[in-house]
Amino acid sequence: MKKQKFIKTLFLTCMLMMLCWGCKENEETQQATSVNNINAVLTAPEGQVFTTSATIDVKVAGALDFAYKVVEGANATPVDGAVIYAEAQNKVDGIVKIEDDAQKINIYGLEGNKDYTVFFAFRADDGYKVESVSLKTPVYTQPLTIVDANMFKVTFHVEVPNDTYYKVSIVPTEVYRTNEELYGYKDFSYMADGDFMGEGQGMPLPQFKGPKTITFENGHSMYTGAYNEDKVLNWGEGTGSDPIEEADLITQINPGTSYQLIIWECQENGDISEFMFGGMSEINAQASSRATENPVSPVAPSEVYLSGELVTSVEMSMGGMDMGTYPKMFMRQGFFTQLPAPGNGEVKIEKVLVREKTLVMKMTPEEGVQTMKYNLIEEGENMEKLLKYVDGERGIESMIFSGGYESSKEIEVAFDVEVDKKYSLFVSAVYNDDATIRSLYKMTGIEIPKSTNPKAELTVEAVESANGDPFVVMFKVKAPNKDCYAFRYLMNYTSEWFPMLNGIEGEEMDTKVAQMIGQYGTVVNEENGSDILKKINSDEGYILGFTSQDDKESWLALMSYNVDESTKLFYDGPQYRARSGKWEAETPVQSELFEKLKGEWTGTLKRPGESGMISTFDVTIGQEPAGYTTTLPEEIKADLIEYFKKQGNENPQAEVDKLWEEFKTSQEKYKDKYIGHNWMVGTGFCYDKISTRFATPLDLFGDTGYSAYDTDELFQDYGPKLFFKIGADNSITLVSSEMDDEGFYTTYIDPFEAWRNRISLYGYNEDYATDFSQYNFPCELSEDGNTLTIKPYEKNNFVFTPSFAQEMNMGAWSWNCKVDGNIVLTRKSDAESRASKSRASHLFVPGEYKVLPVKGNGMLRRTRLPKADVLPERVYHKPYTVANAQ
Repeated sequence: MKKQKFIKTLFLTCMLMMLCWGCKENEETQQATSVNNINAVLTAPEGQVFTTSATIDVKVAGALDFAYKVVEGANATPVDGAVIYAEAQNKVDGIVKIEDDAQKINIYGLEGNKDYTVFFAFRADDGYKVESVSLKTPVYTQPLTIVDANMFKVTFHVEVPNDTYYKVSIVPTEVYRTNEELYGYKDFSYMADGDFMGEGQGMPLPQFKGPKTITFENGHSMYTGAYNEDKVLNWGEGTGSDPIEEADLITQINPGTSYQLIIWECQENGDISEFMFGGMSEINAQASSRATENPVSPVAPSEVYLSGELVTSVEMSMGGMDMGTYPKMFMRQGFFTQLPAPGNGEVKIEKVLVREKTLVMKMTPEEGVQTMKYNLIEEGENMEKLLKYVDGERGIESMIFSGGYESSKEIEVAFDVEVDKKYSLFVSAVYNDDATIRSLYKMTGIEIPKSTNPKAELTVEAVESANGDPFVVMFKVKAPNKDCYAFRYLMNYTSEWFPMLNGIEGEEMDTKVAQMIGQYGTVVNEENGSDILKKINSDEGYILGFTSQDDKESWLALMSYNVDESTKLFYDGPQYRARSGKWEAETPVQSELFEKLKGEWTGTLKRPGESGMISTFDVTIGQEPAGYTTTLPEEIKADLIEYFKKQGNENPQAEVDKLWEEFKTSQEKYKDKYIGHNWMVGTGFCYDKISTRFATPLDLFGDTGYSAYDTDELFQDYGPKLFFKIGADNSITLVSSEMDDEGFYTTYIDPFEAWRNRISLYGYNEDYATDFSQYNFPCELSEDGNTLTIKPYEKNNFVFTPSFAQEMNMGAWSWNCKVDGNIVLTRKSDAESRASKSRASHLFVPGEYKVLPVKGNGMLRRTRLPKADVLPERVYHKPYTVANAQ
C-alpha cells in the first residue's frame, strides 16, 4: 500500500510541473503589443474614390484593432488616437476588428469636389498609432445626389447651372401614398405652394439657387440658408394672416423612415406660372436647366438606402384638366433614413390563446429592453397595402414604433381577430431614452381556425320588476347546455333600433345586428363577469337589469360565444323586448300656483363672458302639451292624405284617421302625466333662433320630414320645453332627470327638445365645465306673481346655473347655451299676450327643418353594464389597418 501511494504522488507531481511549465510558455507567447511594432499601410486608389464615398485599403500588422475618423481638408490637424477611439465607441461597428492582413474600409457621407483626411488609430496595449490617408472626391455629375441620410438628418446635393432657381419638398412616403390614394394627389400637387397659389393659400416651400449641398435636420428649420428665407419669415405681413412661427419652419426626420425628396425648377420669385403658361413649344425648344438630359441614381457604393428610381418628369393638371409635361427640371427620389442601431436583449413572443374572435399574445422583454411598441397586422391584401404605404418591409419597424401600442414590461394582450385569416405580430424593442437603439421582432402566419364545437344556445325571458320600478327593464338569460363562454349585449329602446333595421330581414338583418353588437356592444366574459357567467350556465339563470324611461319598450340583442368564441345571435322574437312600467301619479297638490303660472311670459338669460350676450324669448306655461287640440286642421290632413297616396297607400284617408286617433290618445296620456306629477310645462325658450326652433307635437305630426317610431315620440321630442313641479309647500322647482350612483334613472324628464337636436337641461359651472350633470333648479315667484326666477342649484358651495347641452355623439355632450346666473320670466300684459297670439304661434316651418331617419345621430344610448354587477371594461386592441391608421 505504501509503495502504491508513492507512485501516485510522483505522478501527480510530474503532471503539476508540466502544467506550470505550459502556463509559463503561454505567458511568454502572449506578450503585450506595442505601438512601436505596428506596421500599417493605407491607400485610396483613384478608382475607389467616388463623389460621396471611398474605399480605403488597409494593411496592418501588430495591432489589436482600429478605428477611424474623417476630417474635411487636405492637411487637417492630426487627431489623437484616444479621441478617435472614444468617438468610435458610440457608433455601430465603430471599432474594426483585424480579420486579415489586408482589409477594405468603406467611407460614406462624403461630399463631391472636396479634400478629406482620414485618420486611422491602430490600438496596442501601450497606446495608439495614428496614420492618415488623403482623399479628393470628384465633382458631382448627377443632378441629384443623396450624400448621407442618418437617423435624424439628410444631406443631398443638387447640381444645376448657377442661375437656376428651384424648390425642395420632403414628404414621408406614408403621407405621400395616403394623399395619392385618398385625395388623388400627383407629383404636381406638391408644386402648388404659397408662391404659386398666392398668400393665404399656404407658405412657400424652401427655394435655392444654383448648385448646392443642402441639409435638412430633425428639429431644425428647413429654410436656413435658403434663397427665400427672409421672404418666408415675413410671409403674410399686412394680409391679416397669422404671423409665421418658428414651429412652422421646422422639419421632422425620423429613423428608419421612407421619404420622397421632390425638387422642381421655379422662377426667381418662386412661382411656376410662366413656365406652365408661357408657351409650351417655345419652352421645350430651349435648353433645359438640367445637368444632364437623362439623370440617373447616385453613384454606388452608398450607405444611403434608395427606394425606387429617380423620377425626372411630372405631368401638370389643374381642375382635373391635363396640361402636359412640366417643361423644366423635376426630380423625385425615394430614400430611407438610417435604421436605428440594434440593441442587446430580445423580446420573446408567444401565442397564449387562439379563438375565432380573440387572439391573446404574450410579449416578454429581456433585460436591456426599456419599452416595447407592438401591433398586430392582418396578412394578405391589408399587409400589401400597408407595405406600399411604408415603402416595403424596411419601413415596418418605424411604423410600429410611431403608431404601436406600448408596454414596458411583460404583457398579455388580446386582439380582435376574424376567423380564417392570418396575422403577423410586430414588436419594436427600444433600448435607450432617445430611441436610437431599436430592434424589430415578429411572429408571422398566425392562423385563426374555425371552431368545431357547437354554438352556445341562450334562452331569454322578459321579467317584471319586483317593486314595479318604472325605470327598469329586466331579462332572465340562461344557457341550457351550460356552454356559454362569454356574451355581448346591446340594449336600446325599440324606437332606436327600428330606424336602423326597418325594411331589412333574413341574413341582411343578422349581419346588421352583428355589426352593431360588435361596434357598440358590451362584452361579459370570465375576466370581467365570472359570477354572471356561472349563473347564466346554471339552471337558475341570470337576470340582466337595465335603466329605462318610464312606459317605454326596450329591445335586447345578445351574441353568445362558445369556448372557441364561435358566435350565435339572439334578438328576433317578443322575448327580447320588454316595456317598463307606468310612472304612477303622485298625490295631487292643491295650489293656486297652477293658475298663477299659466299664461304668456317673456324670458331672458345672459351668457357668461365679456360679451355677456342677453337672449330674449317667448314662453308659454300650461298643464297640457303645447298646441293641444282635438281637431286635425284640414290643411294638415290634406297634405298627409296626398303624402300617403304618393306612397302607394290604397286608403290614405283611413291611414290618416287612424294616426290621428293615436295622436289624440297620446296627447291625453301626456296631459294626464303632467297633471299626475304636478307639473306645468313651459314651452318656447328659443334662446337662439338657429339652434332652437319651436315645434309642437301637431307640427311634428304634419311634417313628413320628421320620423318617429310611434306617436308617443312626438310628445317626447317636441319643444323646446321645460317642466315646473309644484310642491305641496307651494314651492316651484324646474325639474330634470335624476340618476342614482349606478347611473339608473330615479326620475326621467323628457328632453328640452329632440326633434332636431337632442338638447337637455344641465347645470353649468366654469370649474366643472366637462361635468355634464343634471339638477333640479329652485324657482321663485314674485309677490305680484309677474316674475318667475329660475335660480342656480347650489352644491357644496358650488353654483350650477340652469344651462343647456347638446348630445353631439353617443354619450358625448357639448354646451349649447351656458347661462350666467338666473333665467328670468316676466309675465306679459294682456295686450302683449294678444299680440303674440295674433302672430305665428311658433317658429316651426313644416318641411324646412328635417331630421335624420335615425334619431339622435344614430346614437345607441343605453348599452351599459347590468345593474346587478359593476364590470371593469376589458380593452381589446384592433389589428392595425390602413383605415384605422389615418
